Amino acid sequence: MRKSPIFTAAAVCLISHVAVAADAPDKALKYHAVLLKRPHNAALFDRFYGAWLDEKSVEEMGDFLKARAEKNGGAEWGVLATWQLRQGAEDDALASLAKGISANPADMALPMERAKVLLRRLDFDKARADLATVAAGSDEALALEAGKLAGKSWLREGNVEKAVAAWDAVLAAHPADEDLLEDLVETAAGEGETAQALVYLDKLIGLGADPYKKTLRMLRRGDLLAQGAKTDDAVKAYAATLAQTGADSWLEREVLAQIDKLFRKQDRLDDLSAELEK
Repeated sequence: MRKSPIFTAAAVCLISHVAVAADAPDKALKYHAVLLKRPHNAALFDRFYGAWLDEKSVEEMGDFLKARAEKNGGAEWGVLATWQLRQGAEDDALASLAKGISANPADMALPMERAKVLLRRLDFDKARADLATVAAGSDEALALEAGKLAGKSWLREGNVEKAVAAWDAVLAAHPADEDLLEDLVETAAGEGETAQALVYLDKLIGLGADPYKKTLRMLRRGDLLAQGAKTDDAVKAYAATLAQTGADSWLEREVLAQIDKLFRKQDRLDDLSAELEK
């Protein structure tokens, strides 16, 4: 009886996959087994990657990971997607992530990874859909990151109001989280939203009980005002910071240096002298 072409192709593919798996380096296989238990651990993936390349090519690694994913599914799709992203194959990675999400919908790291890829591709609506899924999930750390990324995505589209709403929603759920506030300060500042960064920084200054951290944050406030071309306000902020520093401390020297730079930049040397005499 003549075999059908479809059956023959499937058999060849299966034999090829078995051969690839059987020929995998032992050390790499050990890392791969651990990696499947912690598929989003970048350090583990690096060790697997390095162990494989000690004996085999990157193309053979791809064949191995594809064969494993097609045979076993589950976490294998996420590992394959990581490899594909390393190779710059974003379309293939998105397809693998979709299969991984379908196989393991409780793993919030997968839609988070897909959202990051979609954000790079400026596909904001689809990215925010994934971020909303992550934000509603049980992984608190990823939910926080999702909220911050959602805000950043709105900024990239020029919608400051929705960006702030997204960030404020995250903050409302974690009002005393100083690390979150610090992230929001730097995220807003990095996106050029100095005014909003100052709003979050003022909240942060009001929260902190540590006098040293509070002084550093007051110094940062002066820096942000200076970046926003609000020189006089920046000088006042630096002066308030100076009052909190110890004599001859590095903080005192830093504040004085910032005041000096501000006035010299505008060629206001008389004002500089007057400020230093206070």
